Amino acid sequence: MHETNHKKILLERQRAFKTIFTNIKETFPFESKREFSNFEKLHKKYFDKIKTLSEDDRYFSLLTEQFLASLKNSHTKLGNYPGKTFFKPKGYSVSFLNKRFYLQKGGNIIAEILDIDGKQPEEILKFNIKRISSSTRQYSIYRALSFLLLDQYGKSAHIKVKNFNGKIRIIHLKRE
Repeated sequence: MHETNHKKILLERQRAFKTIFTNIKETFPFESKREFSNFEKLHKKYFDKIKTLSEDDRYFSLLTEQFLASLKNSHTKLGNYPGKTFFKPKGYSVSFLNKRFYLQKGGNIIAEILDIDGKQPEEILKFNIKRISSSTRQYSIYRALSFLLLDQYGKSAHIKVKNFNGKIRIIHLKRE
């Protein structure tokens, strides 16, 4: 029974992804045959990844979002698809200076971030850059920084930081 349900989900996702690809293929302003050919290759790469996803729709949504962001045309707003609810600590943000990540509260840097929920900030940034539709790396980094403190499930953030005096501690922040 579970096998049948998994196959059904896979077929639905493949059909949805094919529809997205076809709509983009027919309407997106590709500037050259090479650009279109690269897009077709990218489609195949992402289409093949669908088989490896769990049944949680969030992973399919993230994969689709990364695929759309690969167009690197933020003016089309395709990078905003499919739109999800995220939770974040109120009043906090992350800045990136001199290849280091800093936790900010109300715009003021309070400590250097060492990890967030057990993950290196570089790892979280690298994953989320793929979700940003931008023609410049600088803008992609800027936009992806906003995802470092976010969570789709609303769990509290556990952030390991190093204070300016060198002391390491864990900060627990409620995500709202």
